[in-house]
Amino acid sequence: MNTWLIGVDIEVSDLEFPAYFLIQAESLALAEAGVVYMGRTWWQECLEESDGCRWAYRSGKSVWFNSITLLDDVESSILQELKFLDAWVVTGDLTSPRVQNQFNEHWDEFTR
Repeated sequence: MNTWLIGVDIEVSDLEFPAYFLIQAESLALAEAGVVYMGRTWWQECLEESDGCRWAYRSGKSVWFNSITLLDDVESSILQELKFLDAWVVTGDLTSPRVQNQFNEHWDEFTR
């Protein structure tokens, strides 16, 4: 399983800030599918999706997927041991990825 460092920008009420998290997946395509799924479901009722990398929600909220970086084993180990980044595991397939954290909580349950 490979580990990627994911970067997104989150906008809430005209305030924009970066967020980072780790994704573990078998391939880059599956990691990207997981991030797209997360972006689409970050909050309830996505109003608009642009190019598979920006999702707009009610009340001026939005999420922008802006970076994905493959980590080597040492980088991955260090970031996971520091435990300041959320880590998500993506399984399934490209059309229906399953995203869950290290406690087996599914993304949908975690964000609702």
